[in-house]
Amino acid sequence: MIQLLHISDVHLNAGYANKNENVRHKLRDGLTKAVKNAVDYTLENHLEGIIIAGDFFDHDKISFKDEFFVLEQFTRILDNNQKIFYVSGNHDPMSTAEFLQNLRKNENFYHFADDEIRIESVMSREGQPYKVVAVGHKSKNEKRNLIKNFPIKSDQDVWIGIGHASVPSALSTSDKENYMAVALSQIESLNYDYFALGHIHIRQKLTQKIAYSGNIQGLNIKETGAKGGILVQLDSGVTHLEDVNFNTIGWIQIESSIPNTLSSLHELQDFLVSCIMESIDESQLAARQLIVRVHLIGKTILKSYFEDKSDIEYMLEMIKEKTGILSLELKSDKLRRIVEIESLINEQTVLSQMIHRIKENTYEPELLNKLLNLPIFTSKDETEDRIEYIKQMQEILLEEVVERMVVSKNDY
Repeated sequence: MIQLLHISDVHLNAGYANKNENVRHKLRDGLTKAVKNAVDYTLENHLEGIIIAGDFFDHDKISFKDEFFVLEQFTRILDNNQKIFYVSGNHDPMSTAEFLQNLRKNENFYHFADDEIRIESVMSREGQPYKVVAVGHKSKNEKRNLIKNFPIKSDQDVWIGIGHASVPSALSTSDKENYMAVALSQIESLNYDYFALGHIHIRQKLTQKIAYSGNIQGLNIKETGAKGGILVQLDSGVTHLEDVNFNTIGWIQIESSIPNTLSSLHELQDFLVSCIMESIDESQLAARQLIVRVHLIGKTILKSYFEDKSDIEYMLEMIKEKTGILSLELKSDKLRRIVEIESLINEQTVLSQMIHRIKENTYEPELLNKLLNLPIFTSKDETEDRIEYIKQMQEILLEEVVERMVVSKNDY
């Protein structure tokens, strides 16, 4: 049986520029610990080796400290007669990381640093032959589908493919660019025993033989949940994949409707502490290892208090002390004021006239035409359908008008 650990997208020298110095230090320290955890796992479980499917680094400005750390960890694997299969990704320094040249002298280090497809015939530590087919990135903007040129499996050996590539059907984030895009069906047609993918930071099995390991630790608030790699076990034509977690820092997003009964920041603080503690209980990490962002939604009389950043920041510091978490952000852009619309209608104001028009759906032809030509209505084919859509939007329109025009006493 051949056992390999598949990891990718470490982004070891990421900067975390939008965090304060303490959090940046914790994130960088956590990332190196995650790498060490992966190396320890490879050694302790006597694996054949480790697959790094691209973007081990975040950019080509690598500190001496990071160079030393990488050489130390890679050498631990290589000196134990275990293998490293490392393909470059779009973030990797390609051939500019001169310190990696020293590792190439070791027969157990396989570095695919350009766009040349290579087939390596390898003998496992137990004497089983297998083949590794892989390609790296020659540039940071590799758009070509190089995987379409991979050879189809042609013998009884175990075949493993590696590429830092986008599979359009895979679960991804909306801002993830496509690099070396390839259809899942094209990878399947190669008939490999396993294909290790990098680039998408969400761990997922596209089939039982094709998978993204995701990143080893979340790099931002979008990358929540357990992170690590995949243990790949190849035995007698059977492929078994098992998730293994290595991250020491975790990101949590909480979306919560704010109770309309809350009437003070003290009550809001208690509510947020309760929400956060519930999420901590569900996490596999300790509170001090968690970065939390809370999105509040709904209507509240506390809306105006969020405009005083000093009070909110003080409250957040108090919550961090009570919960013990590493970092806390609060998003309130979806909060709305509680306003009695009926009382506003009875006033003799411009706002009352606007509310009346919206509620009664009374629009002059010129105004109606402008509304119907807004982007949100242009997908509607018939005018009647668009008018009906306006009716459905009534509550949203009312909230928008009130939110923009009503000023409470706390806003002064």
